[in-house]
Amino acid sequence: MVSGPEIKIAWMIGDGLGKGFVSWWLDVRKNLEHHARFTHYPLAYRSILAGIKTSAVINIGTATLGALTGAGGYGRPILTGVRLDNIGLILQGAIPAAALALLAQGAFELAERWIVP
Repeated sequence: MVSGPEIKIAWMIGDGLGKGFVSWWLDVRKNLEHHARFTHYPLAYRSILAGIKTSAVINIGTATLGALTGAGGYGRPILTGVRLDNIGLILQGAIPAAALALLAQGAFELAERWIVP
């Protein structure tokens, strides 16, 4: 008789092999903890890192709003440029903030390639 968890394990082994996992990672019949560590988590790594990456990039963009409370940073030239109607001053704060956000995104892309099997 085949139970539900055994069917799920067989399905996950086939799914994992189809996604490029090597077979020794998917040998889960010996230990279910091994199964959870080497099958479930690698499938979730990409989603977890995507959430962290998105929040980091949003936080960098939101940090420019700190100039509204007098905190300074890249938001100060942006707000001053808006008040003075000076595109150059706006870009003086916007370009480095955008570059920092792109740098953070690129760093997380490299980390994803290193962490995700």
